Amino acid sequence: MAYVLCTVCQALNRPRRKSCFQCGERIALQRDPERDWFLSVNDEVRRHPRIEVPLTGLLLGPGGQVTEPVAIQDIGMGGVRFRTNLWHGRGSKVRLRVECPAGAFEMQGHVLRTNRMIDGVTAFSCAVQLEAAGAEFYRFVEQMLAALPAAA
Repeated sequence: MAYVLCTVCQALNRPRRKSCFQCGERIALQRDPERDWFLSVNDEVRRHPRIEVPLTGLLLGPGGQVTEPVAIQDIGMGGVRFRTNLWHGRGSKVRLRVECPAGAFEMQGHVLRTNRMIDGVTAFSCAVQLEAAGAEFYRFVEQMLAALPAAA
């Protein structure tokens, strides 16, 4: 079965859907039965490992004001994933303050993907590629990675 890619959130949809199951946007007719849509999903490889963490954070507006509290799901040298009640489209710029035992770290990046959550607690999970974060944040992540048990 061929799938249709949503041009807004990049979700894979069944070919007969008129709107995206994830973001609700209308799906443009773009059927390509020769392409295996799952191949690109299976080939995704992260450059940096992510660490699941139970941290809190704040989304910041352009002036540094708090726009929304978020729950950090995981962090890594290259990015952060957080749960939010607001939709953030692919490519959106975000500023984030992460609160952790080592202190508060501010960073900015752009949204790579946003997925609708099905747990009923929060609406979306956003994966952000970091563009700027302080040296202290990267040291914190390195320490957490070093503390992980080695993979067998």
